[in-house]
Amino acid sequence: MKTIPPKVRFWKFVDVRGDDDCWLWTGTLVKQDYGRFYLAAGKPIGAHRFSWEISNGRSVPKGMCICHTCDNPKCVNPKHLWLGTNEENTADRHAKGRSATQSREHYQRAQAISARTRRRFTDRQIREIRWSGQTQKAISDEYGVSRQLIGLIKRGEVYADV
Repeated sequence: MKTIPPKVRFWKFVDVRGDDDCWLWTGTLVKQDYGRFYLAAGKPIGAHRFSWEISNGRSVPKGMCICHTCDNPKCVNPKHLWLGTNEENTADRHAKGRSATQSREHYQRAQAISARTRRRFTDRQIREIRWSGQTQKAISDEYGVSRQLIGLIKRGEVYADV
């Protein structure tokens, strides 16, 4: 009897949609809804991790994580996956408001602020604000914006992509 190669078997469990959409894992799920794929001899691997490996033609380096730009644990679209350290993954989670001390509403509010105020700052200005030693009041006076907005920028809660 012929065995089906893991790469072929893997894609049978993926709901492939549009090129930039999330491709959802339909197979086994484990903690927090992450997909689980089983290689030969029942060896488990994260579905998003295996998707990244297939797409990049190499194994994930030791000590590295596969992170989601979409924040959807079921997503295995290679375009939504990136290689990062645990620290980068944690920083990304925090910047998107997904840490235990932050709410999804907080993240959505910060994204709305980013969208509303995006034209006010260049990427260079955002970096200068983040690294400035000035008080939030001094910076807000300089740019003519609220102290709250400056605080969000300094903490990376808005303009997380810069």
